[in-house]
This record gives sequence, structure tokens and C-alpha cells, in this order.
Amino acid sequence: MITKDEIQELLRMVSSEDGVTSLSQALSQVLSPDEEKDASTDAKDATSSSKVASPKKKISSEEMAIYILEYCSTWRSMDEIAQYANREKNYIRNKVLPRLAEKLEKEYPDVPNHPRQRYRTIGRS
Repeated sequence: MITKDEIQELLRMVSSEDGVTSLSQALSQVLSPDEEKDASTDAKDATSSSKVASPKKKISSEEMAIYILEYCSTWRSMDEIAQYANREKNYIRNKVLPRLAEKLEKEYPDVPNHPRQRYRTIGRS
């Protein structure tokens, strides 16, 4: 079982400039191969069954950014992001997406209010 301190260390690794670009990469540096496999399986089960990152609770903006940037490895609509983050669409639109503007690209950059606008982490395909 991963402790709260270990999770915080993983989040620091991902948000720092140490060359760690994803949560899975950070996990591989901290956990043994068996623990990594178990954590990876648990994480896949959690995201595939509920599609929600966490219950609605207070988390730091850095943690929210990491959740969303990891989730947006493929094109995601604002509705999908809001559901995944367990937050209101207006909160995502007005608070979260502006803070991540330099890290997320828009599918329709020339039409900011496009009805099918989707977002993806820059540098992902």
C-alpha cells in the first residue's frame, strides 16, 4: 500500500523538472517491480470502473493539474475533464483550464468557443 508521504513525493517528482514526465514514470522510480505492477493494476481498475480521479474533496491546484494533465494524454472534452476531476464544468472552464493554458492544446485553437472543443496535453499524441 502506498502511503500519503509516498504519494506526495510522487507528485513532487512529476511537477519538478527532474525529467519525470508522468505519474507512471515516477511510480517506476519509487516502487519495486512487483509493487509497480500491483499499483499499475490498481490504478487501471480505479480509472476504468469509475472514471473519476478522486471523490470531491479539497486538493491542491498542483494535484488537480497533475490529474488533468495525465488524463488529457488524448483529446478530452470539458465535460469529460469535469467528470473525471469530479468538479463542476464551470469550475473547470473558469479556474482550471486558464491555469493550464500553456500545458494544454485546443483541438480548434482558432475557434475558442467551438461546441466540440477538446483539450490535450502538449507534446502527447
